[in-house]
Parts: sequence; C-alpha cells; structure tokens
Amino acid sequence: MRVLVLALLGASLQGVSGSRQPWPTHTVCHSRNLKIYYSSCDPLQDVGVTFSHCPVEASGRVNIRGSVLLRQSIEELYLSVDVSRNGEHVLKYDMPLCECHFPRFISCGRKKGELVTQEGELMISFEVIPKGQLDALVVFMNQNSFQIACFNVTIIKT
Repeated sequence: MRVLVLALLGASLQGVSGSRQPWPTHTVCHSRNLKIYYSSCDPLQDVGVTFSHCPVEASGRVNIRGSVLLRQSIEELYLSVDVSRNGEHVLKYDMPLCECHFPRFISCGRKKGELVTQEGELMISFEVIPKGQLDALVVFMNQNSFQIACFNVTIIKT
C-alpha cells in the first residue's frame, strides 16, 4: 500500500512540475505615454509591487511598495539589475543593499518566513526615460547567493 501511495504521489508531483505556468504579468502603470509591467522570474513565488499612482505629467513623485515572503534570512542583501533597450543590452548594475555593519533598509536582518515590505518614494522624470521599450531583470540575492526575489520589468514610453 505504501508503495502505491508513493508511486501516485511521485507521478502527481512530476505532472505538476512539468506543467508549471509562468507567473502572470502585472500592470503597474498604464497611461497614454507610459506603460510599466512586471512579472516574477522566481519559479516558486510571485512578488508584489505597487505604485501610488501612474505619473502622467513630465515628472512626478511616486510611492512604490514591494513585498516578498522570505525563504531565506537576510544578513546581507545584494541587488543586480540588467537593462536592455529595444533588445540591446545597455546597463549592468550591482549594489550592496545590506552589509554586516551597514544596513541601509529596514529589511536587513529579517528572518526566513517573514513577509518583507519595503516602501519608498521614487522620482520619475519622463525626460530621462528614452522612447521605446526598456527591459530590466532585477535580482535580489542574500549572503549565500540565494535568490530572495527576481522579477522582469518592462517600461514602454511612446
């Protein structure tokens, strides 16, 4: 009986892992001149990002909030961003966000299982955003190179 249960469980898990759907694409902003979308590239969990409003003027301040459930603790946290414009790679940016003796954010030192929400103000200026499509791969990793969060962002300016 145990062998049958294990065989059925194994078969069902293989079916689930083989049919995994990508996370949905979330719309953060959709105005006449600016569209911002994101989707999680983490196979195990989605991330949440919200803007207070979609800026429709030449520039504006926007409150941004992101949330993720920690699967590993954060003693150190590193950000890596790869940006391409209209399909061509234009920027690679790496930055430490939390270091042992230099915590920059309240999420530094958080433990596995906690829901981390980070809020902040972002200044968006249409003048510096080039027309066309910008794609960014944003990855947060902890001190053990464990991926804390990963998402793809698409910004389209017309």
